[in-house]
Amino acid sequence: MKAVRVVLILGIAGLGFAAENVKKRAAYPFPGVYPPVYTVSFPHYLSPSYYDAEESPSYYTPEARYAPYPGQRSGYYPPVPPPTAVAEIRSMGDVEGSDNVQGYIMFTQTVNGIVLISGNITGLTEGHHGFHVHELADTREGCKSMGPHFNPGLTNHGGPADPYRHVGDLGNIVAGSDGTAHIQESDHLITLTGPNTIVGRGIVVHASKDDFGRGGDKESLKTGNAGGRVACGVIGWARPMPPIPPPSPEKPEASSNN
Repeated sequence: MKAVRVVLILGIAGLGFAAENVKKRAAYPFPGVYPPVYTVSFPHYLSPSYYDAEESPSYYTPEARYAPYPGQRSGYYPPVPPPTAVAEIRSMGDVEGSDNVQGYIMFTQTVNGIVLISGNITGLTEGHHGFHVHELADTREGCKSMGPHFNPGLTNHGGPADPYRHVGDLGNIVAGSDGTAHIQESDHLITLTGPNTIVGRGIVVHASKDDFGRGGDKESLKTGNAGGRVACGVIGWARPMPPIPPPSPEKPEASSNN
């Protein structure tokens, strides 16, 4: 009888272990051998206990603490600030005549996983410029030491809306006649957390237009023929923007005495 109990206990434990493995494997899009996933530590202000600490940001006033972020419902509990990253873009001298290129790019991950990309880059030549996340954040040899496009899936190069593309393929930014590119985009494939995180990697602005892998040659399938690396920056954690302040209460309409 004891032997039967031992067998039952071992069987239940084995089923639990198998279910846990299935759950972990389901986190990946397809079976196979994956490289080690490096854990990205959240900055201290993303910890729930940070809201009760004295060093909390000044904009978390008692009124603002319960104001929702975009996409979050209002409620009693404090809103969770979205993961936010920033990259300072500047020329590293890789392309002649690009010394004045500079700017900032913000990345904000929403509650549904979409990453919002916003910012301004100045000093560019007018027209389209390839815009990609690269594998490394190494600037020891300028932008060229940032390595190839971030491509954990080992696919061909493509456009942001293509079903098969590099994770780092963010398409093009467009500079006007004043040399400024205003960026207000979103992407469904990059993330700030998990295996596809872009935090700790490089963002590169290229000299030419990205052809989305439709150029008909090998380089197109690799880089989109986007040309030299005009400017780049390292993507790192940033303090999130303040939540949306609660609406001010409506003033009662003055009653008219007849």
